[in-house]
Amino acid sequence: MSYYIVTLVIILVIGVVKTINLLFSIKADFDFYGEYLTHLNSYLESLQNKNENTTEYEWLVRNSPKMQRKIGGYGVINSLIDGNYRYTNIQVLMVMLPEMRQIYKQLANSDFYALRFEQERFEKYTTLIIECLIRYEGGLEESQERAIIHLKNPFSWLRIGTQWIVELPISLLYWTGVIKYTWYNRLTDNFVIKLINFFIIVIGFISSIVTIVTGYNPFLDILEKANLMK
Repeated sequence: MSYYIVTLVIILVIGVVKTINLLFSIKADFDFYGEYLTHLNSYLESLQNKNENTTEYEWLVRNSPKMQRKIGGYGVINSLIDGNYRYTNIQVLMVMLPEMRQIYKQLANSDFYALRFEQERFEKYTTLIIECLIRYEGGLEESQERAIIHLKNPFSWLRIGTQWIVELPISLLYWTGVIKYTWYNRLTDNFVIKLINFFIIVIGFISSIVTIVTGYNPFLDILEKANLMK
């Protein structure tokens, strides 16, 4: 019986560590998001003042691939009509930021009609960029809330720890470059893997029930002081 208890405790500890790591990752994403938004607002303000800050633009372009990867689906527009053209699957930051700068340069040499049209495009692109970043912020907040809920729930520790152990062989194949991320994602999301994960959780729960209570509240206080829990 002691073997089952030790095994279950190890799984629970893995679940806690994974959840804490997730909170640290979300906090880092929040920090980078705030930094990117600050540079973006500074650049947009310089355009409004008709005095482009090229240093801010270079920073944004240099960090746009990283931010585009982080915002994922929040930063992709499936379909966009721009004048007489229709575009699909547009990566907002990678495409619209350089386009905004091009529009800014064209505005000074346009006639009245073109000036009005380009101004509307500029405002449209600005709105789309800001909206995708706001959606990303909302996604981060939701992820943080879920992670905090998991951190307070021992059953979540069991699920997360078991999932990590079950998927470890697949993760090793991905980390060593044997399989690509696409296959890694497919395998870890496979029904059979999820079924194995479920059975292990049930068996572990039936074998022995362990509730970790001692020191739990002080533990949460430490996390709050580390700004991992809002």
